[in-house]
Amino acid sequence: MDAIKGTTKKVSIEGKSQTIKIPTGVDNGSRVRFGDYDVIIEVRPDPKFKREGYDIVTEEELTFPQASLGAEITVETVLGPVKLRIPSGTQPGTIIRLAQKGVPHVGGSGKGDHYVNMEYKGFIWTNHIIDRLKDRKIPQDLVIQAIQTSDSTFEKDGATQYQKQLGKQKISVIVKKNERNESIILSAWVNPPNPGTADFREKKRYQASKKASFIKKFWFTFLNQIGL
Repeated sequence: MDAIKGTTKKVSIEGKSQTIKIPTGVDNGSRVRFGDYDVIIEVRPDPKFKREGYDIVTEEELTFPQASLGAEITVETVLGPVKLRIPSGTQPGTIIRLAQKGVPHVGGSGKGDHYVNMEYKGFIWTNHIIDRLKDRKIPQDLVIQAIQTSDSTFEKDGATQYQKQLGKQKISVIVKKNERNESIILSAWVNPPNPGTADFREKKRYQASKKASFIKKFWFTFLNQIGL
């Protein structure tokens, strides 16, 4: 946190020990003037705080109840802990901005912001499955609800399929555990599919094809019966 809050460092210049004042907000590669010298600052990366200029980005893991019902959590910032209210229905990947809770500007003229990226604890979402859920108009919290309150489960090839009846729709989710016991979401779909989705159009095409096949078979049987 020395680069964030400022500090003093002892350096050796021409064999002499010198104390240099490091101002707040310096970044990797910043230059500090000391007499006739430019001192280049090297800042070690922090495992928790990702720095983007004067802004800070962190991740917070939420449980399903916290995300679905809302909660108050404590977020560690470079300026100290901050209480953050999580709205009900928060989706994975939601980013909440904490204004003026980032890195102080060099010279003291303002501060950057702190951005908190929300994730569900214990669940892994690939970009592919996130895109598929968007295409199928299935909220991610609905997927978690189906897993944690499923009506039935089936085991196959090391994966688990969860099923949950929600009103007139049944949601199915396939999950596989990795070596860290995290749940990787492999697939999810609803039946009947949501209108306007590719699944909905495919089902309509299938139903139309099945109906056409039935009519064709009916007329073939009818014509055979009357001897045509």
